[in-house]
Amino acid sequence: MSVTSKVLIVDDEPRLCDSLKTFLSGRGYEITAVNGGKEAIELVAQGDFDLILLDMVMPKVGGDQVMDFIRGQGLTTSIIVMTGYASTDSVVESLRKGVYDYLRKPFDLEELLTTVENALSMKKLDYERKKAEKALQQAHDQLERRVEERTTELTQANEQLKREIDGRRLAEEALLQAHDELEIRIEERTAELARANDELRLEIAERKLVEQALRNSSEKLRFFAYSVIHDLKSPATAIYGLTELLHRNYSHGLDERGSNYCAQILKASEHVAALVEKINVYIAAKEAPLELEKISLKEIFKVIRDEFSPQLTSRQIEWLEPEAPGSIKADKPSLLRVFRNFVENALKHGGDTLSEIRIAYEQSKEHHILAVSDNGAGIRGGDYEGIFRAFRRDEASKAVDGAGLGLAIVREIAERHQGMVWATPGVERGTIFQISLSKHL
Repeated sequence: MSVTSKVLIVDDEPRLCDSLKTFLSGRGYEITAVNGGKEAIELVAQGDFDLILLDMVMPKVGGDQVMDFIRGQGLTTSIIVMTGYASTDSVVESLRKGVYDYLRKPFDLEELLTTVENALSMKKLDYERKKAEKALQQAHDQLERRVEERTTELTQANEQLKREIDGRRLAEEALLQAHDELEIRIEERTAELARANDELRLEIAERKLVEQALRNSSEKLRFFAYSVIHDLKSPATAIYGLTELLHRNYSHGLDERGSNYCAQILKASEHVAALVEKINVYIAAKEAPLELEKISLKEIFKVIRDEFSPQLTSRQIEWLEPEAPGSIKADKPSLLRVFRNFVENALKHGGDTLSEIRIAYEQSKEHHILAVSDNGAGIRGGDYEGIFRAFRRDEASKAVDGAGLGLAIVREIAERHQGMVWATPGVERGTIFQISLSKHL
């Protein structure tokens, strides 16, 4: 295998290809990127790659055809499938064709890097294993030749013994010596296997200890987070209450600067209390048990529309929703929180051009797909993947109140409903937020 691993990226989204190429090139890999299956097949036919990051759904020549070509050529290239619509059937079919792993879009770059490193490490291990097997086969062949030579020698010795009775003792002594050597080799090999077994048992025991330590550490971190949130809430509330009393009862004794200080303290304490509540919601989204029930989507849309009605009316924003969307099975508080965060995000970041918020519903074989789109300012910088990370706040969002947890909460809810969440730019302007929920909950 080459010192620098060769990686081929195949995806019909040029922006994703460029992003992955820049990211992986910075990690020391030799990267080639193409935007179609046909180009990928042409490159693979010219030279082997250590790893291929392969999008399954592409126009004309899809990921399945690329995999079939690779396997048809007998190539040992490792494959990691990238897909935004992975189903159990498609994953099983990909694994049956020899795919090392798959990643669902949008994925975290660190998760991608770990999967790439693991795939290349596995390929290297397989290379070393085949090399060792070849060396072992050579040693076995050499031993066979030595056995054959020894057998010839013994045959000749036996013939000599038949001719010369006096040489029988010498031949017997030679056979006894060979037997003793074989016994010694058997004992040595047995001891080596025993040591290997002891090392394996020790490694298994150490791994179990590490896994238990990780579980304990996770519990401690969760307990610490709950403790910090609990300890922050009371002081924040006290600061707000005391400052409000100070401002109400003693404002006549404060100059303009003192009054401003009081106002700033009130605003800061409100922000801390809101942040604590957001973190509480974020943890609940990860930990609280789901109460799955059949929910009318029309009822959900009505609750959200009524909740935001004052803002929609005052800003003259048109609300559009499907007439008969039907029902789905989900956790009702979680679903309300998803739509609340989507609509709130549109209102906060839509800007002066925002005049329409549209709700949509569709379904695939495995998922319900819900969407909230707007015609506002859209996401600056086009970071449609990073916005779902916790505490993600870009420069354009700093002027808007928020903790950077709303969309991270939505992602947790989507994953717990065996689905995913993603965002794309609108047809002309604005942003489309979509979430998929499994039909098999």
